[in-house]
Amino acid sequence: LLKKHQVCSTFFLVGKNIESTKDVATKMIGDGHGIGNHSYDHHTLNYFKGVGAIKRWISGGEQVIRKHLNVGPIGFRPPVGIRTPELKIALRKLKVPLIGWNIRFYDTLLAFDFKRSLKKIENIRSGDIILMHDSHRGAEHFVGELEKFIVHMKERGFEFGRLSDEYIQRGSVQNA
Repeated sequence: LLKKHQVCSTFFLVGKNIESTKDVATKMIGDGHGIGNHSYDHHTLNYFKGVGAIKRWISGGEQVIRKHLNVGPIGFRPPVGIRTPELKIALRKLKVPLIGWNIRFYDTLLAFDFKRSLKKIENIRSGDIILMHDSHRGAEHFVGELEKFIVHMKERGFEFGRLSDEYIQRGSVQNA
């Protein structure tokens, strides 16, 4: 779908999952998408184990990305969006940008519905980071609704793109 509409994006990957889906992740890179770190295993209890454990959790995801995909991730998007003081300290020590988002469709809680989301869609501005997930119970429904979203936004003159180092350095994301 993204290739069909010439859309690039940034995918935040869970390191542990890359080993079993390396071909998919490699195709993402080949298609021009960016790669970010979404932790080694997505286990949110790591937030409560201290700075050292958080650093290992982040580094574990990054190491798998570098080893299997031969790229460095653009930054770290915390699972469930949790941001603790310890996480920010760990990221600062690792010199890894914290990547947030400002548009969320809650697509893991509710089926993404283009018409129901129109109010949010109409408020999207250039430079916004939109959070979406790849784990949907009704994947066919999601893909159809995502296509409506892409077409609508392109008709409004929007372009989609992956996060870049320059974008991050301008402070357009939430650095730790």
